[in-house]
Amino acid sequence: GDPGRGKTLVESVGCLGCHIAQDTFTDKEGKTRPARRTDFPLERNYGFNLVGTGTKVNPNWLFNWVKNPKRYYVTAPMPDLRLSDQEASDVVAYLMSMQKPGFMQKQIPPVDRKALAELTRSYLINTLSERDADARIQRMPLNEQLVYLGQRTIEKYGCYSCHNIKGFEKAKPIGTELTIEGSKALHLFDFGFVHEYAAHDGDSEEHKSPKEEIIHTVPSWVYNKLRSPRVYDDQRAKVYQEKLKMPNFYFTPEEAQTVAQVVLGMTKDMVAANKLAGQDPLVRVAEEGRKLVSQHNCRACHVVDGYGRQIAPLISDAAYLPPDLTPEGGRAQSPWLFNFLKDPTVMKIRPWLNVRMPTFHFEDAEANTLVQFFAAEGKIPTFDTTRQMTPDPASVAIGHTMFDMMRCAQCHPTGAVVGTPVAGDTTSLAPTLQYARVRLRYDWIPDWIRRPNEMIPGTRMPTNFPRDAETGNFVSPLANVINAPQFAQYKVALVQRLGSEEEVNKLLKDVPRITGYMRDYIWSIGITEMKAPQSGVESPPTNAAPPPAVPASRELKSSRASSPPTGVNHAR
Repeated sequence: GDPGRGKTLVESVGCLGCHIAQDTFTDKEGKTRPARRTDFPLERNYGFNLVGTGTKVNPNWLFNWVKNPKRYYVTAPMPDLRLSDQEASDVVAYLMSMQKPGFMQKQIPPVDRKALAELTRSYLINTLSERDADARIQRMPLNEQLVYLGQRTIEKYGCYSCHNIKGFEKAKPIGTELTIEGSKALHLFDFGFVHEYAAHDGDSEEHKSPKEEIIHTVPSWVYNKLRSPRVYDDQRAKVYQEKLKMPNFYFTPEEAQTVAQVVLGMTKDMVAANKLAGQDPLVRVAEEGRKLVSQHNCRACHVVDGYGRQIAPLISDAAYLPPDLTPEGGRAQSPWLFNFLKDPTVMKIRPWLNVRMPTFHFEDAEANTLVQFFAAEGKIPTFDTTRQMTPDPASVAIGHTMFDMMRCAQCHPTGAVVGTPVAGDTTSLAPTLQYARVRLRYDWIPDWIRRPNEMIPGTRMPTNFPRDAETGNFVSPLANVINAPQFAQYKVALVQRLGSEEEVNKLLKDVPRITGYMRDYIWSIGITEMKAPQSGVESPPTNAAPPPAVPASRELKSSRASSPPTGVNHAR
């Protein structure tokens, strides 16, 4: 693979929506310092930091992982970006170049046999007498002691609670039950002997915070436990087995306060059934879909519910931003959205985008939940009863004339889009209308034409029918230009259809009628039947043969010869 091309891919196809690829950060004052989690939006902390990847992974494994993570781990949160073998090889070459050589130079200290024996003994005497424990240790080879102590340490710290580890599938979590933590009495919290401490927001002295004060209240105990999880061991003499185990997540004060609020909200108070949220079925469906949106980090690339698109600062041209999904429920027909979620490659409406809509390998139930979520957010029925509408040919013809008068085709292709736009000519990029009949809701089209900036503030779609400042009604510019020489052909066509200039002038002042005719024409454009998801894309492979290893250098040369030129955009 070529690391230069790999870097371009990582920076363009969407990887940096979920991942960070830097370990330093330059603040507003221009000072560069070690990067912190809070320097970036939550969505960009979804995946691990890519810095140092080349130090810790095997390139063959990495190749197969970026090709299809679900094949390694079926519930992996990372989606499939449908990389070709060459693209995956390029990405691997770039990620393997991100080394931290100093990390590997640190020597592993030799085993302290005395400490190993003492720790092993501390576990054995829980089930054996001291005499039998000592005899057992005498018989255990060094490696057996290390394995035994490793198993016990995994049990002590509950590593299996987050990781799948063979042999610990049925082990119980080690953490305190938090279901009613907010109702626990104050005397049940052990404050130890400490009254103040200095927490850390990171793993270095530079991240050390000012001293925190411990107040003897439940909120203070929870907050300080989050800020410095083992603080209540300070100034106490405790044996190894009794010491606190919770890891330090280096929460900032704001993060610790937020988590503490959630924990304190977990109480045994019972809320009357008629007072519970989610009484409306649509509200419950929307909440389940909202969970999926968060679990799959959709807001890293898209605006959903009015916020998101954290990848935007990394994309210089707004024409290449992933779409705003706030109006998706009212905009998209449910069958189309379902098919697109299952296989984003079939019907590409913005093929020039560099950022790829991933294949998430959604199961049908998940795709349906997301479809219902968007419909609930749009406050409309899930299924569109106008799907089989067939507009009157006369309406289509008038709409065609309106479409031409408004020069809609200057931005919106009405057929298949081949290739990518000319470099620098991105001001008129807009979705193709060849899928309008199967993709867009019939009644949404005229509403969008009338008020695009109200639906999506800042949209590139022009507001062709502004509202009157006094009445709030839409104003048509067409009535004032129809007599201009360049519109003569359109005037003739409209008079033929409507019968008189008077009727034409009346129409050109009526914005709802104009946009209704335009909708009927747009509804007539393009395909009338959806394309089915491609075979093999809609679900992750099961019991599949192992993926191929990284191609040998000789094979890479031949694959480069047949690969597309460097300038080609591999867009969704």
